[in-house]
Amino acid sequence: MKLAARAETQVEDAAEGTPELTKKGFEKEVRRLQTELCALQEWVKQRLRSSRVPTAFRYVDQLPYNEMGKLLRRVLKQQFADRLS
Repeated sequence: MKLAARAETQVEDAAEGTPELTKKGFEKEVRRLQTELCALQEWVKQRLRSSRVPTAFRYVDQLPYNEMGKLLRRVLKQQFADRLS
């Protein structure tokens, strides 16, 4: 399952600076993320036509906004491009 692999990667990335995360805690976090991702994907599928449903979801801590409160889409796209390379 692709979502499971992504969820595990996210938890591994988040856990790198957290040595107290146990294997049991890690597995619990993976299951939680898998559930959230599946629920999000189902929610999106119900509301968007199939050509608009994203193939991948990414979590970010904070979205970049300008002084007027508008989302800085170019900055967000650049951040994702940097993560892929």
